[in-house]
Amino acid sequence: MSRILAADDNKLLRVFYEDVLSYLGQEYEICKNGQEALDAFKRQAADLVILDVDMPVMNGFDCCRAIRNTPEGVSVPIVIVSSHDDENHIAMGLDAGANDYLIKPVKETHLIAKLKNFLKNSSFLKGECDLIKGHATISGKYRVEKMIGSGAHSTVFQVTDIQSNKTLALKMLKESASSNDISKPFFETAAKIRELQSDYIVKILDMGQFSERLYIVMEFIDGGDLSELLKRKKILSEHETAKMAEDIALALKTFHSAGLIHLDLKPENILIDSATGKYKLADFGLITVRSTTTMPLNAEIWSTLAYVAPEYFSEEGVVSGASDIYSLGVTMYQCISGDNPFLSERPAITMSRHMNLIPPLLKSSNSIVSSGISCIVADMLNKPMELRPNAEEAARKIEEIINNPEIVTKSMDNVKALSSKAREISGQMPVEEVKAQIRKERRIRAKFETSQQWKSIASAGLATIFIALIFMLLGYGLNTIFFEQKQPAQGALITTNCSKCGTIDRLRIADITKSKCGKCGSTLGYAMKCESCNKIFPYILPPLNNLKDKNAIMAKLEEARKCPACGSTKVALLPNTEKKKAGKKNLVK
Repeated sequence: MSRILAADDNKLLRVFYEDVLSYLGQEYEICKNGQEALDAFKRQAADLVILDVDMPVMNGFDCCRAIRNTPEGVSVPIVIVSSHDDENHIAMGLDAGANDYLIKPVKETHLIAKLKNFLKNSSFLKGECDLIKGHATISGKYRVEKMIGSGAHSTVFQVTDIQSNKTLALKMLKESASSNDISKPFFETAAKIRELQSDYIVKILDMGQFSERLYIVMEFIDGGDLSELLKRKKILSEHETAKMAEDIALALKTFHSAGLIHLDLKPENILIDSATGKYKLADFGLITVRSTTTMPLNAEIWSTLAYVAPEYFSEEGVVSGASDIYSLGVTMYQCISGDNPFLSERPAITMSRHMNLIPPLLKSSNSIVSSGISCIVADMLNKPMELRPNAEEAARKIEEIINNPEIVTKSMDNVKALSSKAREISGQMPVEEVKAQIRKERRIRAKFETSQQWKSIASAGLATIFIALIFMLLGYGLNTIFFEQKQPAQGALITTNCSKCGTIDRLRIADITKSKCGKCGSTLGYAMKCESCNKIFPYILPPLNNLKDKNAIMAKLEEARKCPACGSTKVALLPNTEKKKAGKKNLVK
């Protein structure tokens, strides 16, 4: 049973944690703030800690740092749970030492899965810490001093050879990774690597089994690994990246010649020898020997997904030395750009990117990068395996780039001559040719500046014309609004009556059939008044297009003139003195 410590100032979440942890059958203690959690941890260390961020007395970040500063809190898994989902808070949590950062609200199933995984790893690390604390002796030969690193399937210790007093590195697999299916190829591969002669491969010195766990003993490289270097510097220079790539390509050449495929090439497995400055290829995963090139689909993926080749995920599962070249290309891309374009928090997205994403050329995102390095990385990242260079070709091309920094390569098999700049730097260009080149550059710049001036003049002219057009249109609009509408309309002065709203007005109209009411936009008619009932109504000319007979036309006009209220024909135009707005009672329904 593991002991879990949780802290949150929200009572509902404390109850939630109690339910989850009791379901898991674990011993637990729930605290209200960070200080309580720290005191509880010092009183009795926990196997896992869950911390909220915003808590009184001591927040989650400070509590996380304080726990990490205790001897028992160095390796304990710490999960921060917070409502803050911005990148700044997440970065602060991870910088404080948290192993994971979960956003509220957290689903119960999600939290349970996380806790189970962390508890499993915590139990494993606890066993490793026991080996370190007791300075255990492995097979009576090697004394454990400290942990160098730990992966998903193995741990690397710094050990001392008791007989020679030399400092060495010992990689020990987990018990779950030491089955019979793995032990035989593991030892066979280790024996093959032991026979390799290369200054760019970490030497294997011994191998064996300790407490049912497989191990190999290697030379100790004290300069750290490439991942640590990238954490400090973020990006590497093109020259430094090329030097690293050349060393590792030479290591892969030796590997592939021996029938070995590394399949776990990543920054963590590239070590730096501080004495010689060389980069050396190590293996903290499982190097595989291939009698065939087919990988079973149900084989456990030991490689880090962000660096593996797309064929790793294909249905056939076919891999080869070209798969290692792809991984080296990803590593180079990351070193120069500071970004792994395939990396994602979700493994499925990472796999999809390897299968489908073609990252932009390094030179397109950074003009300082030479065409040579940009093209060779692109060639190494080709999706089809057959389009990638082999290790020997890659090493040769990278060496050419190192020796000729301005070399321009269109593809792996089309390397152009040195540029004038590179020849000038290397001292291969005569003085007169240098002067001629300078004069040429000045002419080019002068021509460019002249063209830019003409472009500026043309732009200014177009802008002036555009502004003039705007003012012309604006003037026309203002004239229409404020002047033309005030000019008297052409036509006779007529008293009109709207057929819809009944408004009566006095207007100059040339053609009443084309006029509309200024209030509601409806049809206007002549304002008529019935002498029999005094009804005021609009007289609207009826359609006469289909009538050809004069009598029929007159009859139609007479019919339209009848009073709509009483039918009387005694109607007349409304006198000017009766101009008014008709009420609802005068509207024609």
